[in-house]
Amino acid sequence: MPPHFLIVADAKDAEMLTDVVRSRGASCETKLVNEWGTDCEKSPDGVVVAECENLEPLVSDLRQRFGQVPVVYIADTEGVFRTPLDVSSKGVDAFINRPVSANALFFALGQSGVAKLDGLVESAIDEFVTDAIASLGEQGMEAAIQEPVEAPAPEPRESTFVLKAKNSVMSEAVSPQSLEIDLTGEESVGQRVRDQMKRVSQNLFPNRPPTIDTGVSYSADIDLGLTLPSEEPEIEERLGGVAMSGTIVRGKSDAAAILAQVALANLTCKVRFIRDDVRKVVTCVNGVPTFAMSTLPHDRLGDLLYREGKINQEQNDVCRSKSVEQGMRFGEVMVSRNLITQAELLPAIRRHVEEIIYSVFSWGRGKYEIEDSPGSEESVVIEKHPLALIIEGVNRKLNTEEASNFVGEEDLFIAIRTPDRYEELIRVASLNSQQREALGLIRAGKPRSVILEETGIAKGSFDRLVYGICVLGIGAIQDAHSFDSTRLAEIEEQQIKEKLLHIYDGDYFAVLGVEAGASTADIDLALQRSLRRFSPAQFESSVRETFKDELQEIQEVTVEAHSVLTDVELAKKYRENLD
Repeated sequence: MPPHFLIVADAKDAEMLTDVVRSRGASCETKLVNEWGTDCEKSPDGVVVAECENLEPLVSDLRQRFGQVPVVYIADTEGVFRTPLDVSSKGVDAFINRPVSANALFFALGQSGVAKLDGLVESAIDEFVTDAIASLGEQGMEAAIQEPVEAPAPEPRESTFVLKAKNSVMSEAVSPQSLEIDLTGEESVGQRVRDQMKRVSQNLFPNRPPTIDTGVSYSADIDLGLTLPSEEPEIEERLGGVAMSGTIVRGKSDAAAILAQVALANLTCKVRFIRDDVRKVVTCVNGVPTFAMSTLPHDRLGDLLYREGKINQEQNDVCRSKSVEQGMRFGEVMVSRNLITQAELLPAIRRHVEEIIYSVFSWGRGKYEIEDSPGSEESVVIEKHPLALIIEGVNRKLNTEEASNFVGEEDLFIAIRTPDRYEELIRVASLNSQQREALGLIRAGKPRSVILEETGIAKGSFDRLVYGICVLGIGAIQDAHSFDSTRLAEIEEQQIKEKLLHIYDGDYFAVLGVEAGASTADIDLALQRSLRRFSPAQFESSVRETFKDELQEIQEVTVEAHSVLTDVELAKKYRENLD
C-alpha cells in the first residue's frame, strides 16, 4: 500500500500540499491548524505541518497519538519559525523552505525515516538526477550512460584528521587507503543522490581526482561534530561545588542549575554562556546577579526600548551612531537627546539586564565557563531575590517538552529536602495562587496526579515548578514506590498546624491564601480549594481522628473568611481593622 500522510495547515497550504503529496501516488488526509486535535481517519506514516504558531504542543500531541511519527515542517518567510534553528527544540524531524517541491518534500520524508517510501524516494532521486543531467546538455547525457571511469588513487597525506566514530578523531599520520572505519547505518537519501551525481561527474571530468573517500557515509547515527584533541587536560577544578567549565545539560548544568549553585555558594564571579558564535555573560556578586551582557544585536538596550515602544527605529539608529562617534554610553545619548529621562534610564537598564539573564534560561545546549572575578565596574540592583529570579527564568523560558522530559510522565512525589529554603522561596518568589497551592500540596506529600486535579494547574506549569525547586536543591523527585509514606502523617499534621496559625492570627487573607487585593472571583476559587484541601477525607485515618475538631474549625473559619471578604462593606472595615 502507498504511504499515507497527515497534512496540518491552513486551507490554502492544505490544498497545495495535497497536490504535492498525491503527485507521487501517496494518499493524505488534511486538518486545518485549528482542528488538528480532532480524530484522524487512520494513523499516518508521516505528518507535514505548514506554519503553525503552536508547533510544540502540536508535535507533542501527534507523538502521543501516533508514536514516533516523523514530522516535517514547512516554513514561511513571514511566519513565526523561519529557519531550522527556530524549530530545533520543537520536536520536528525536518525543515523545508518555500516554494515546496515534490522532490524536496519526499527527500525530507525519506530522511526522517518514513516507512514505505523506498519506491517514491527512488523516483524522486531519479527525477532530480535526470533534471541535473539534462541541464548539462548532450555531453551530460552521454556521460550519464557511460560506465564509471577508474579514478587514480589519491596520494597519502600526512597528519590528517579523519572521522573515526562519534566525536572521535585519529590524529596520527595515516594513509586514507589503510583506514578501516566501521560505521553502521543505512545510506541516506542525500548520499544516494551524491553517489549518482559523482558517477556523472567522473565521466564528465575523468582527469580530475575525486575527493578523498574515507569510507564514511553520512547517516542519522553519525555525529559530524568533529572535535580536535586538546593538549590541556579535562578541567576538574571546582569552585563552591560548581564545575568551572563544561557543557550545558538540562537540569545539571544549564543556566538555572548554574546560577542556583552560584547563589547558594555566594560566589562572586562571571558566568559565560556560549552557543555557536553567541556569548552572554552574567556577573554575580555574593551569588546575586548584578549585570549581564550579550553579543546578540537584538539584546541591546536600544532594541529593548524599541520593542517596548519607547523609541522608534530611526531614534535607535541615530543614538547608536552617536554613541560610537562620541564615545558615550547609549543610555546617556538618549537622555541628552531627551528621548527618556534620567529617572527612566535606570529601570530601563534593569529590565535590559534581567531580559539578558532570562534569555539564557532557554538554552538547552552550548557551553559555560565560570571565572572567579571581583565583579564588574558596571552593576545594577536586581530587585528580585536570586531564588525568585531563577524560578521566574524557568517559568518564562523552559519549554513544556523539556520540563516534562526532566520530570517524567509517571505519577510521582516531590520530597522537600531543605525546608528553610522552601519557606524562603514561598516568601520571595512571584507565584500565582495555583503555584502556591501546588507547593503546599507538595509539602503535604501529595502525588502529582492529586495536585493537578485539586489545583487545576496546567501540567506544563507544574513540571516547570518542579524543575525549578529541584535545581534549587529544595526538592527531589521520587516515584510512588520509593516515597517515604511513613512520614506522610507527620507532614499532614504539620500542614494542619500551619493552617491553624493563620486562623489564630485572625488573618482572613492568609486563611484563604489570597493577596489583600484579590478579586471576588479569586476569593470564590480560594474557598473551593481550601475546603477541598482540608476536607477530612484528604487525610490519613490516624490524622483525621486525632485532628477531627481542628479540621472542623478550619472549615468553619474558611467559610467565615469568604463571607467577610466578599461583602464589600465588611471587607472594607476588615481591611481598615487589619491595617
